[in-house]
Amino acid sequence: MRRRRWCFALLPLLAACTPSVEDAAEGAETCGDPVSTCVLGNGMSLQTRETPKVLAPIHVTLRDVPVQVNAVRIEAGMSGMSMSPVSIGLRNTAPSEWTGELILPYCSQGRSDWLWTLVTQVGSGERRTRIAIRVPGS
Repeated sequence: MRRRRWCFALLPLLAACTPSVEDAAEGAETCGDPVSTCVLGNGMSLQTRETPKVLAPIHVTLRDVPVQVNAVRIEAGMSGMSMSPVSIGLRNTAPSEWTGELILPYCSQGRSDWLWTLVTQVGSGERRTRIAIRVPGS
């Protein structure tokens, strides 16, 4: 019985990645190497401390964030898959800099093409920037 409970506890980390109807990655910016910093079309730059891997903490830093932004979060999912996105709020750690840590689940379909959505909030409005990132070991 103890073994069965342990297996059920892992289910959220072993996301089924069932294919969905739409392909959300269309029109997303591409970040080929987030360790080297990716400059986004909106002028902000995204960087990870380590190469993103599933089931391992990924430290994310967003720089050159406009000062009027009052909240930032990252939603991570896979394009064309109907699994719940992983969402984390970033903390304002310095002027125009926000950081946070994210852990991606393992996709049982073996895919590695993650779609991160950067959500910046200014007042009551928000802006969403989609970023395609390949994560080895998915």
